[in-house]
Amino acid sequence: MSKLSVRSVNAVIDGFGGTNAMAEVCGVRASAVSNWRRTGRFPARLHLLLLSEAAQRGIDLTPADLIETKPTIPRDDRDCRSRRCPHS
Repeated sequence: MSKLSVRSVNAVIDGFGGTNAMAEVCGVRASAVSNWRRTGRFPARLHLLLLSEAAQRGIDLTPADLIETKPTIPRDDRDCRSRRCPHS
């Protein structure tokens, strides 16, 4: 599964019309969609469906929106992982 920010997942679900509408589009129960909201993840198996449905509905959604991105750690903060942390 890919992980998005919960904010992004909520925006996508809301763009489809909310939890029940998204559940209908994806062929799942509303509880599954609620779980996606909570975890910030869409199942990878649904990415193509979501992209296709978004295009048909005029929702701005790209493959990059569904790919997990890991935040980069600024160089200054790398020392915080060690005993040399200047913030302690």
